[in-house]
Amino acid sequence: MIITVKEAFPSKWLSSTDVPEGGEITGIIAANCLVKEKFKKPGTDKEEEKWVLYFRDQKPMILNRGNLEMLILLFGEDTALWTGQQIIIGTEWVTAFGKTTRGLRIRPETTEDRKAQTVSAPAPPVSSASVIFDGKTFATMDDAIAYAKAQPAPAQQNGGQQEETPQEKAPPRKTRSKPQPQTTTPARFVDDVDPNASVAADTITDKDVPF
Repeated sequence: MIITVKEAFPSKWLSSTDVPEGGEITGIIAANCLVKEKFKKPGTDKEEEKWVLYFRDQKPMILNRGNLEMLILLFGEDTALWTGQQIIIGTEWVTAFGKTTRGLRIRPETTEDRKAQTVSAPAPPVSSASVIFDGKTFATMDDAIAYAKAQPAPAQQNGGQQEETPQEKAPPRKTRSKPQPQTTTPARFVDDVDPNASVAADTITDKDVPF
């Protein structure tokens, strides 16, 4: 025979055994839903009062401070407005009265809703019309061209001096000078020389002496 704790010790109150481990259940809140009832304090003969939430479709749930605060957060402080509202109930591991057990927790949303919200949105597609130049993205080719024209000229080598253009590097063209006509001195003869004039010896050439 297979038996569970829930079957062996049925409870009047909603407990963690009514919720599948790792799962959730829902409950629709009944009219006159919030009632204060007396319970025996564990380990003593004293009684204490606790708030109990009643449902239309589930066993009543004993509320702790955290669950009551969640209900007020979800539906406000006027309990008359809670009637007909559906809540989500899950469990989480807690330590109470010296032992670790699963405790009931009212949740604002389902686990599936939380998983859906954690999925990151896909990255927006890159426009096929964009242009990438010099590590930057431009909307159009005209924008890329305007950016390139606005950039300063790259630094030159040779101490920062501007590089000469091919025309400046070319050697100067050599021009051929026009030959000048040579003039000849007519030959002189001894008879043409003034005998009284003093003539330097180096001014007489062999052209002055007839043969």
